[in-house]
Amino acid sequence: MQQESRSELHQQLSQTKQNLIKLQENYRNYQALLPEVKLLKWWQHIIVWFILFFGVAYLIDIVTYPFRSLFNVGEPSDFLVYLLMAIFTIFYIMGYTKYGRYKEKKAQEKLEKQTTVLQRLEAEKEQLLQLLDYSIVPEKYWTVHAIQMFEEYIQNSRADSLKEAINLYEQELRHEEHMQEMRHLKQLQAATYQKAQEASTLGWINFFTRR
Repeated sequence: MQQESRSELHQQLSQTKQNLIKLQENYRNYQALLPEVKLLKWWQHIIVWFILFFGVAYLIDIVTYPFRSLFNVGEPSDFLVYLLMAIFTIFYIMGYTKYGRYKEKKAQEKLEKQTTVLQRLEAEKEQLLQLLDYSIVPEKYWTVHAIQMFEEYIQNSRADSLKEAINLYEQELRHEEHMQEMRHLKQLQAATYQKAQEASTLGWINFFTRR
């Protein structure tokens, strides 16, 4: 009877795990279909502006050099340089604004084409969430790793019920956290010891240097 109970529990855990895996796959497929509009951040705009401006200025300087040499034209005044920078900035803003609107329009068109598929994935997600609501596993443990651990406990006869499996899982989590804290403490102790050794060595060097 106990063996049948464990077998039934393992089957329910396996079904919950499969639903979680399907839900994760559903999420990945949904996100993959959503169009992403990547626009530059403010600091990226500054970098691009400088590269484009000085690139264009250098190109103009090369192209106009023969004419300036022929007609003995000097360097442009500061006012003209500032004026060109202002004009270039205006054109840059206008151009990038149009580019952003174009990207958003394309993204919207792509989204409209994927509407049917997205609606199907949304319905599938709701169905999977409803199935998970009926699962014997508490929502806190709705992870593939946790359920795999529960299955191992049941298979290895370390637990005869879900409650026992959860208790074992929590114990192992606390043990792992404790081990991580111990490793971190050892690293801090090693770093402190190394600094103390370096300070001691430096002190001896200074002592002999002053003698």
